[in-house]
Formats: sequence, C-alpha cells, structure tokens
Amino acid sequence: MIKKINLSVITFIYIIVYFAAMLAVVIAIKPSPTGEWDDYSLATSSIMAQHNLNISNGDVEEHQHIFPDFKDYIVNYSLSRHIAKDGGEMPWYFPTYSAACVPCVKILQLCGLRASYGFAI
Repeated sequence: MIKKINLSVITFIYIIVYFAAMLAVVIAIKPSPTGEWDDYSLATSSIMAQHNLNISNGDVEEHQHIFPDFKDYIVNYSLSRHIAKDGGEMPWYFPTYSAACVPCVKILQLCGLRASYGFAI
C-alpha cells in the first residue's frame, strides 16, 4: 500500500532545495555594478548609516566602507539631482529594494563576507 504524501511537505522540500541552489549560483557569481546600482547601493548605505533616504557625502564615504568592491565605481555616480531640505540628494527610485536588502547586507557583514552579495541574495 502506498502512503499519501502531504503536498505541503513536498512543496517545503522543493522550496528549500531551490533556495539552496539559487544561493549557490548567486554566491558563485561575483557581483558587479550594473543598472541602477548607484541608486540602490547608496540608498542602502544611507539607510544603514544615517537611517534616512537622503544621500549625503558621508553616505558616499560609508558606502566605500560597506561596499569596497564598488569603491572604484562610486567616484562618478549619478543620482536624480533632486535635493532634499537637509541638502542630501534623493535617488531616482523609492528605496524599497534598498531597505529590503539591509538585513542581508548586515548579516553578510557580520559573517565577514562581501556586503555587495546582499543585493543578489
């Protein structure tokens, strides 16, 4: 007699295997600044350093500390040129993605791994 297998158990196992496989693929590929990388990585630095969404010169310095593999590319970054009341510059996009990446970036920092992998993961 064949036992019925619970569909939720199969789905859970599939999700765990899929997550592990995708994590391995992401970690195997070195992150590189593509697309709107300056907007989301600078916004992540700003959220982590100053807990706000405005990009200031201090955030750029913090960015170079958090993401040293992006340091050479941040010299000529381009944002929206919309200036906030406190003088910080706003990114083109609302930083929802940047805020979602903060926990992963912090975990990677605690583990001594490259924080830039946080965007891909």
